[in-house]
Formats: sequence, C-alpha cells, structure tokens
Amino acid sequence: MDQKIIAGLGNIYVCEILYRAGINPEKPANKITRKNIVEIIQQTKEVLTEAIDKGGTSISDYRRIDDKPGSFQNFLQVYQKQFCPLGHKVLRLKQGGRSTFYCPICQK
Repeated sequence: MDQKIIAGLGNIYVCEILYRAGINPEKPANKITRKNIVEIIQQTKEVLTEAIDKGGTSISDYRRIDDKPGSFQNFLQVYQKQFCPLGHKVLRLKQGGRSTFYCPICQK
C-alpha cells in the first residue's frame, strides 16, 4: 500500500491485511475493485485491532511503554513466514526498498 494514500501502516500490517483480504500486492491499482476496497478497509480494522489488543508486534526491538514486548508477531500469517496457514509457499518481493511477503495462491 502506497503510504501517500494510506499513511502510517507498517509493512508487517500491510502484508497481513492484504493476505487476509486475498489481494496480491502486485495487483495494479486500476484493477482494485470496490469489493477489494471494502475488504481492505475491513481487514485493516481487524488486523490493527488485534495488534493493539496484543500489545503490538515485537519482531526486533519494539517494546510497549511498560517495556514488555507485544505478542502479535505470534499471530502473523505471512510476514517472514515460509508457508501461509493453508500450507502454500509464501513469496518475498521487494517493493519500494521494503520486503513484502504474500501467498500467490491465496492472494489474487
């Protein structure tokens, strides 16, 4: 997701949102349907709510204000994973200098 359009979403969350929405990160913007947009909005709300409830995602040095790590990283479905929950191989690509993880089978 282009940060100029939806700012503030980290790469981890973008990968998870697109996976849950079933949208391939290489899908051209002009091919995104209204149904896709509705699903992206819904999954953004769900992923961010879950991440907040779990205290965030502690993959490297992130800590909550009370110095405890978050636990959402234990619930990631594609970010830095070899396989998605359905057992398909997760691919990694570089977009804008950042790694994007996705399942080419589940995400069209």
